[in-house]
Amino acid sequence: MKPRRLPVTPRAQRELRESQHLGAKAALKALRSIQSGIRATTRISIPQATRPDLPEGYFRVVAKTHLVIFQIEGDAAKVVRLLHGARDISVLLGEPKT
Repeated sequence: MKPRRLPVTPRAQRELRESQHLGAKAALKALRSIQSGIRATTRISIPQATRPDLPEGYFRVVAKTHLVIFQIEGDAAKVVRLLHGARDISVLLGEPKT
């Protein structure tokens, strides 16, 4: 499988910066984990990245306590959100639970 290109939205970049407010040691661990998760979006198979509570067209990579939320656009894995896994992901992506 050819690796996907990796654009990151401004919102996801902002969420990455916000994760650095956890305190120096915790922020560094979170940053490393999230960066690894972002890199994984370029190679993960779609069935592995599917999650039933995500809206259609959204996929995820688990980065310890965070989720890297991405969409596939042609040959790119566009990172759209970086969210803590305990949050209500479907609501944050604009599709409330029914």
